[in-house]
Amino acid sequence: MSRLAVPLLVALLLAPAAWSEEAVVVDSRLKPLGRWLAQEDPILRAMAAFELRHHDDPGAVHLLVRLLQQEQDPVAVGCALGSLTARSRSDLVAEGGPVLAGLLVKLVAHENRILRQRAWTTLETLAGKTVAAEATDLRLWWLRHRDALAKEQAALLAARRRPARPHAGGVPPAPDESVTVPADRNSDLYDYVAELRRDGLEVCIVMDHTGSMGQVIGRARARAASLVKRIAWLVPRFRAGLVTYDDAPRLRMALTTDGEALQEAFGKLVAQGGGDWEEGVDKGIALALRQERMAWSAKAWRVIIVIGDAPPHMGDVQPLLKRIVKARNDPLYVHSVIVSTVSTHESGVDHFEAIATAGGGIHVTLGDTRRLEAELVALSFGASFRDRVQPWLDEVALLRQ
Repeated sequence: MSRLAVPLLVALLLAPAAWSEEAVVVDSRLKPLGRWLAQEDPILRAMAAFELRHHDDPGAVHLLVRLLQQEQDPVAVGCALGSLTARSRSDLVAEGGPVLAGLLVKLVAHENRILRQRAWTTLETLAGKTVAAEATDLRLWWLRHRDALAKEQAALLAARRRPARPHAGGVPPAPDESVTVPADRNSDLYDYVAELRRDGLEVCIVMDHTGSMGQVIGRARARAASLVKRIAWLVPRFRAGLVTYDDAPRLRMALTTDGEALQEAFGKLVAQGGGDWEEGVDKGIALALRQERMAWSAKAWRVIIVIGDAPPHMGDVQPLLKRIVKARNDPLYVHSVIVSTVSTHESGVDHFEAIATAGGGIHVTLGDTRRLEAELVALSFGASFRDRVQPWLDEVALLRQ
């Protein structure tokens, strides 16, 4: 792709710099996302760009193009391109036009394979036909079609500005009628991620290490370092720790920023023992909550994720739930600890949902151990946002391969 660089540079220098900001109307429902796209933090910009793929409101393409004009972060660029690939040609032309075409021509030379593919897909939709990949042909296409694209864009925008015919019996809006901008329903998620990146995140994995957990332990052993890297990229001030249990708990690793050390701790795990159905889940959680053993930070967000296929002893359930509620109200910490549970038994594990409820977390049944790392990353963001952030986290993992 490096052969594209010189001719593309010539083409882009000849490209129109921008279009009139007044020419494209941005639907009021998109204005909250527009504010997040303008944040200094590239993670927040990437999240907002990804969110736009779920919006077909007028102005979505315009916001994405405006982001691409100045965006340098490859993940944010990839999220924006992913949102553009699903748009119709009329939207791409009307709200992007020659400016978008010029950006795409430049991005087909990007070093990231996924970004190149998405740029090509969007460029061909915008062109309405297959565009040759050779540098000379691409340059010629751009030089020949940019003026035609500009004229088509102007015509489409003019058609969109024509007032719509009111419904029978309807009352047309007054020219000076105000429009109420809706509340930003995603604000809580973006605010939360911003706080995580500011205050830090600490996660302790509490795992059953008895014989039936062999496959899960093997998967965790292989992916521990990757898990730390994925979360640390999202939350620079991130620490992780490991506690295991059978009928008794064992501290394998206090909270650390060292992904290799955590993987080494997982590497020493051997699934063995058990025999009775119930295990010391309560003792594993109790050890994870002990400040003098884990060294939790007072200000960071704290998450405990319990992974197992066997329930706690019946007599330990109610004391455990009370312990968790008490820990969540501990005034020593700025944020309440979140306790989530992962059942590795296909039918779920008794009392794991109650444990997660008491801990303000979520209970997940893991049907495929290959999803273990993805589930742990999503659960690290807390129960309230797991379902909302998981698709975006998968997107980030793809773009950062």
